[in-house]
Amino acid sequence: MEETAPPAYTSLPPTQVPLPPPPPPTQVPPPPTYTVLTRFTIGQSRTDGPLVSIPEIKAHLALLHAFAELKNSVDAVEVPIVSNVPQDKEKRWTWFVGCAVERCVDLKCSSKVLSHTFV
Repeated sequence: MEETAPPAYTSLPPTQVPLPPPPPPTQVPPPPTYTVLTRFTIGQSRTDGPLVSIPEIKAHLALLHAFAELKNSVDAVEVPIVSNVPQDKEKRWTWFVGCAVERCVDLKCSSKVLSHTFV
């Protein structure tokens, strides 16, 4: 039995074969609309306005950023200057925060920090 070559699928060279059409664009639904709540019921009481203000939110985010920067600084220390500092970064950060809390309590700064308003 004689072998024959398979039939040609196209007479065009591979560089001229048309590409299949792109898939139809998918439609993305619009984002949901939200209503900002300004009054809340907490227990038997109802608030008269939002629980936090925009300046308070900004101050909170700034404080979180400051803690993140401080943690990065503590993590970056290769050789601790003080003895008994843990080598593990997570334990070192916990140790550092514990020392800061002790110092704050010793200096009685907790009442100053709690009474300070950030703007």
